[in-house]
Amino acid sequence: MKRPQRPSLTTLFMLLVVLASVVLAGQRGTVGIGADGNRLTSTDIADLTKVLPDEKAPWLVVGEGPGAFGPSSVQRFQVYMSPIAATPDVRRGLAFEIGRPTGTVSQGWTLTRDPAGQPVSFQYAQLAIDGRPFDQIANEGDSNLPFRLDGPIDDAELVGLVRFVRTQAAGPIKGIMTKLPDGLSSIGPLRLAPGEVRVVLRTTRTEGVVLLLRKVEQRWEILSRGILSN
Repeated sequence: MKRPQRPSLTTLFMLLVVLASVVLAGQRGTVGIGADGNRLTSTDIADLTKVLPDEKAPWLVVGEGPGAFGPSSVQRFQVYMSPIAATPDVRRGLAFEIGRPTGTVSQGWTLTRDPAGQPVSFQYAQLAIDGRPFDQIANEGDSNLPFRLDGPIDDAELVGLVRFVRTQAAGPIKGIMTKLPDGLSSIGPLRLAPGEVRVVLRTTRTEGVVLLLRKVEQRWEILSRGILSN
């Protein structure tokens, strides 16, 4: 019986090259956008992944950079994990907040935690622009971006709401609120009566538009429109 041949050193070397290419391709597959997100390298992505739950790489990292008051001591990023649920129209998943000291080359990533020590996270949803894939995002002003979702809403209702909002205001949706987060009371500017929905859109790095809507006889209506400054 013929003994099986051992792979040559050349074959082993080629296999290692292929494996390395796959790893690097996975790192390049994470999209970084925003003034700070654009500067992230494959090493940055690999290092920040180590502080995330299960050390799974995100598909999107958003770091918009300094706000209206200039740089702070910590760079803040939102990292969007792979979708938990997806249909042809809607993707939903979980995002985390992470940070690192401003000016740090790569190390120093920390997962933001609440006073109880739990990771700070939020639910996101994404509705792709017609004719574009979900993962095609050019920059922080792209309406193809995912957005924060606070409160329950089914896919059909969400699709109708987002399509209506996109006809009424320019800029990517930053957040949709159908229910106030725990700990917030429905008073003052955060008032949200039953049946109302609050939508925030980004217009510039430091400003946005806030819409308060209600559905009346299967049609969405804008109750109020305001300006939000960071």
